[in-house]
Amino acid sequence: KRSFLIVRNCIGTPTDHHMRRLALVGLDWIRAKDPPLSLGLASIVANLRRHAVHHEVHSINVANGLDQDALERVISSDATDICIGAFVWNEPHVQEILQRVGDHQRVVLGGPQVSYVEAGALESYYPRADVFIRGYAEDALAQYAKGHHVPGIHYKGTRDKGLQASPSLEQLPSPFEVLEKNRFHRWETQRGCAYQCSFCQHRDPVHRGVSRFAEERLTFELEELRHTRDIALLDPTFNQHLAHTTWVLDRIHACHLALQIRPEKLNRRFLEACEQTRAEVVLEMGVQSLEPEEMRHIDRIKGADPTKCVDLVKRKLRLAEDFDVRREISLIYGLPGQSYDSFMRTYDWCKTHTTASISTFPLMLLRGTPLYHLRDRWNMREGYIAEHSWRLTANIPHVVETNTMPAADMIRISEM
Repeated sequence: KRSFLIVRNCIGTPTDHHMRRLALVGLDWIRAKDPPLSLGLASIVANLRRHAVHHEVHSINVANGLDQDALERVISSDATDICIGAFVWNEPHVQEILQRVGDHQRVVLGGPQVSYVEAGALESYYPRADVFIRGYAEDALAQYAKGHHVPGIHYKGTRDKGLQASPSLEQLPSPFEVLEKNRFHRWETQRGCAYQCSFCQHRDPVHRGVSRFAEERLTFELEELRHTRDIALLDPTFNQHLAHTTWVLDRIHACHLALQIRPEKLNRRFLEACEQTRAEVVLEMGVQSLEPEEMRHIDRIKGADPTKCVDLVKRKLRLAEDFDVRREISLIYGLPGQSYDSFMRTYDWCKTHTTASISTFPLMLLRGTPLYHLRDRWNMREGYIAEHSWRLTANIPHVVETNTMPAADMIRISEM
């Protein structure tokens, strides 16, 4: 598999001293079926093109580590700024690049590893970075390149207000103006999440809810995707609004379509739409736990009675059994207050009462989430048990022990 791809887009007015020259660096885990450019990076590129910003793109596959030749191409470029999206899976590579960049170039960091850091703490994580963008970076990066200051941009050494960039979704161009045809694509029809789970970074710190893209843009993207045979929808809770979900399902072509959904929001009309659509739907249902106390600790539905929440989820999972739709249940182990026995109660219930496939994942303490800040309270120790599970990667730390689940039990579950 190629280790890097460079797409040069020398667009803009290089003689304009206000216009900065950007080198965009994507450090992604690129599988054989993935397009070489991620959806997020393509969305940023599309907006830079619209604003005639001078830029080049380095999409680096870090599945087997950071390719040193690709890194050399980045740091030897004539760009004024090296712009990197920081994610939990590429943190070591981001730190390596920061150590290698010369003083003649600025480093601009964005991504979840930046967006969810509390005000005043960014420079402690990345002391060698110069500029930070919290939130969705498409418009903020374009404005930065043109010398404009907008909310969400923080400059090293200045007061950090902790503000988030929040572009108008109606104004953003589609990433499919940039992406090439491919048998597999990720896609988004909305952003944000109405829930506030304490382990999750999908929480929208600006809108505290869901924002949807306009039907005109989605119609264009459906046309662009018509030859794509495999689509993974990135919407964290696709079934939040029934009218929107049925609109998409009525128009999608025949393909494999993976949807992330909240099980407690399942209803007959949505499940019927999943049956009747031309696509082969797979519902990825984030159950996580069916223990009331564990549900309470992770704020699964903030302010709600956790026992009633568990009963509701169980009813909805039983309802889904009446429909001919593929389902996958995901469970998290290592949750606050969780023991091996309590995890197995959830697992056994799902195995007994549903025909869905079951996937288990260790808890990851994602930066800026409530559980990230409460890890000491639960004696959560991070490490790597990747050798025990094909689902984990060596670069991503995860919980390997808590005060209620010893390391040996974590390994037992990972080997299931």
